[in-house]
Amino acid sequence: MTSYMVLMSAILGTAFLCSLPAAAAEEAAVEAGPNLPVVGTDGNPVVRESTEWAQINCPLSADAKTPRVLLIGDSISVNYAGGVREGLKGKYHVDNLGTSRSVNDPVLQTQIYSFLQEHRYTLIYFNNGLHGGHQTPEQYASGLRVLTQYLKDNSHSAKLVFATSTPVSQKVEGVAQLSEKNKNVMARNELARALMQELAIQVDDLYGLMVEHIDLHRDGVHFSAEGNVLLSQHITETIL
Repeated sequence: MTSYMVLMSAILGTAFLCSLPAAAAEEAAVEAGPNLPVVGTDGNPVVRESTEWAQINCPLSADAKTPRVLLIGDSISVNYAGGVREGLKGKYHVDNLGTSRSVNDPVLQTQIYSFLQEHRYTLIYFNNGLHGGHQTPEQYASGLRVLTQYLKDNSHSAKLVFATSTPVSQKVEGVAQLSEKNKNVMARNELARALMQELAIQVDDLYGLMVEHIDLHRDGVHFSAEGNVLLSQHITETIL
């Protein structure tokens, strides 16, 4: 088994375990031992969600000639990745990592490493901010600093573009309005902007784009097909 296969087995093992029937999952968990406390990449604790997940796509992985772009994000990025891939077709191959891991979770770096050891990227477009609700603003900022430095140190001089997190809304008498949770999104985005300015990294303001279109939310977080088209077209233009 290659080192890449071993690494991917480790990454995907948790997701596989989560998909097992309850009895089988319990048996597998007993064999694996109890979960240990996790110290984050920034020294702060990591609190895992009830289900952690990852979606990994590397189309045309054997083609070493065409430049490649890597998208890193959460389920929002999973929904716009296909449109970006289509928009950049013929110019770039577009790989994407969609993951629920919080910004300081060491597993996130492991997931990213699986891409960076396999390919050299022209540009890495990344976001993390809607998960990791246990983190204080200061902990989020410190975790994002470590993650961003990891990308700078290991991306082989790829251009980095950070995307702000998209807004969160709720329906009030049938009308979409920004929710109380959106205050946390805004606070994290401000911290992220300041950090990226300090590190001279370009910021793509997806929050500013989509806050005018919260009526396109289908569940208060994720967007409708129309919203995903808007996102993918904007991101394609940013990358080009």
